Amino acid sequence: MSMNRRLLDAGGSLVRPVGGGDARTEDAVLAQRVRTVLETPPGTIPWRPNFGCDLRRFVNQPLTSDQLGGVRQEIRGALTRWLPDVRVVDVKVEVL
Repeated sequence: MSMNRRLLDAGGSLVRPVGGGDARTEDAVLAQRVRTVLETPPGTIPWRPNFGCDLRRFVNQPLTSDQLGGVRQEIRGALTRWLPDVRVVDVKVEVL
């Protein structure tokens, strides 16, 4: 939860990098913003209960093509909703 507090401002918006920084720093901030969305289960942040990505519902479920499609949809939906300044081009899900 501490990771979420560092990246959310008082209004609950994800902190964005200020222009003029180096590209590596901006890439790192973007990667952290994506991680924050994907690793935060909805209901974790009291002032923004819908924030996050509900990947927990796929844990301990049978691995089917429908489930993989559901994971892709959940990720795409969460990133599109919570990072409106980011264009999601593709979501790839791999089984390890």
